[in-house]
Amino acid sequence: MQKLQEKEAEVICLKQPSREKFVNTLRQESGFHIFIFSGHSRSEEDGTIGCISLNNSDELSIDEFNNSLRYVIDKGLQLAIFNSCDGLGLASQLAKLSLPRSIVMREPIPDEVAVKFLDYFFAEFTNNKSLFTSVHTARERLEYFENKYPGAMWLPTIFIRESALNKPLTWQELTNNLISTPKTIGSLLNKKTLFLLGVISLLVVGGVIWWLIGEKPEPEVKNPPLFRCPQEVVQNVDSPENKIKSDKCFAYIYEIPNGNWLHGGSTTWAPIRSKVNPKIEDIFPEFKLSYKQHPSLPPGSGTGILMLIKGQISFAESSRPLTDAELQRSRNRGFQLKQVPVAIDGIVIVVNHELDVAGLTLKQVQDIYTGKIKNWSEIGGANIEILPYSRPVYSGTTPFFQEEILSNKKFGENVIFIPTTTKALREVKANKGAIYFATASEVIPQCSVKPLAIAFESGGNFVVPYKGDFVPPENCSEQNRNQPNLEAFENGKYPITRRLFVIVKKDGSFDEKAGEAYGKLLLTDEGQNLIKEAGYSPIR
Repeated sequence: MQKLQEKEAEVICLKQPSREKFVNTLRQESGFHIFIFSGHSRSEEDGTIGCISLNNSDELSIDEFNNSLRYVIDKGLQLAIFNSCDGLGLASQLAKLSLPRSIVMREPIPDEVAVKFLDYFFAEFTNNKSLFTSVHTARERLEYFENKYPGAMWLPTIFIRESALNKPLTWQELTNNLISTPKTIGSLLNKKTLFLLGVISLLVVGGVIWWLIGEKPEPEVKNPPLFRCPQEVVQNVDSPENKIKSDKCFAYIYEIPNGNWLHGGSTTWAPIRSKVNPKIEDIFPEFKLSYKQHPSLPPGSGTGILMLIKGQISFAESSRPLTDAELQRSRNRGFQLKQVPVAIDGIVIVVNHELDVAGLTLKQVQDIYTGKIKNWSEIGGANIEILPYSRPVYSGTTPFFQEEILSNKKFGENVIFIPTTTKALREVKANKGAIYFATASEVIPQCSVKPLAIAFESGGNFVVPYKGDFVPPENCSEQNRNQPNLEAFENGKYPITRRLFVIVKKDGSFDEKAGEAYGKLLLTDEGQNLIKEAGYSPIR
């Protein structure tokens, strides 16, 4: 949004404004051309009424400020963007007010996806692309979130009145036809006003854009480095002094090869990739990392390792160790594979919230997934048929689970294989007898399921996979969610843990150098702290 000042835009920022401030700003004589809200919102189930959280205490429906909206629409408002959850009700009400165009998110949208959508949208829109093209391109650029948030790229939706279809909206049209008195960048910067009132911010770009965005505190990083890491490459990294620091920060790692490096594999790795890779590229801009998915096979550890063996990617990420078959296949091609452990992950068993079962032993989990136990009443629960769900075997989590928990026994005939964790969690939420297993960072924060305590054996201690007191679904919110019990994963008290690996091809190529460099970066203090922020236990 700051960059828009260079595009003849004036910016006004409100954070958690009062109702009075909000309405009075809407009624400024100059009017606005684009309105953008980002924060908390919701729609009624029938999609007819939408509400926004203006601040910590005020929730407004469109009806509660429609007179002010009509005023700003009459003044020339061209577009409203609700970069917030579940906006179909908002779009429905805005259409009744004759707003020409609006963009809403059709379902709840993760914060990081919402931020990137606006970034990508305005990068296109200010380059004089049409509204449709800008949204389409921005959605396509969200593709790398699909592993972590399946369907994320389809959340932004355009609503447009029929009367506006023959009037394509572009940035040039706004600046040429709607701004009557062009202003210099300096004057715009001087007129920018900031109201720092708390959690939600509102930006108005001088007669062009208005934005209300959720601002959240920086995540707490436990056990940070003893000094602040440099934000650019350190010169003379091979000096004795800097070599001592090479295990602390990205900037002290040397022999980082320039180039475009393709990598792929485990979907469990998605939170780590999204947290670590942008930081690495900030410091090493010529070390470009691109996630590559197989054109026909679904993503997973096995798929990534296969692509590495075939020379389709530079290195792979795996949520399980290499198999003997994979090691032999690489030797048949004349090279070795190396696995570099970088993190510890917990596998969590989740069930429907209404199921009255607090925990399971490893033997009970095994008996459920091999089909020996088929009703919850057999282990002290209600008389409900058990519906066990699992991801297919190409996922690194599934073969690990089969080998370590099922002792290489076959899955029972009643096990239902679901392609993604998102779909599996929907099934667990909808079926009282359902059970599913997945990586802790994917399922612990979910409000829709209940993680179970696990014990090594009957009579042993049951260990919960979340830290602190359990947050029930009725109290679960964006700010108050269950978090992984990283301490229990690290000290081995939680029974189902595994290590995550960078897989490197040992053939003397630049691909090998790229994989080795990536592993070294993740094993620095800086890399390990970012891994912890992503919801995994650091390995060192």
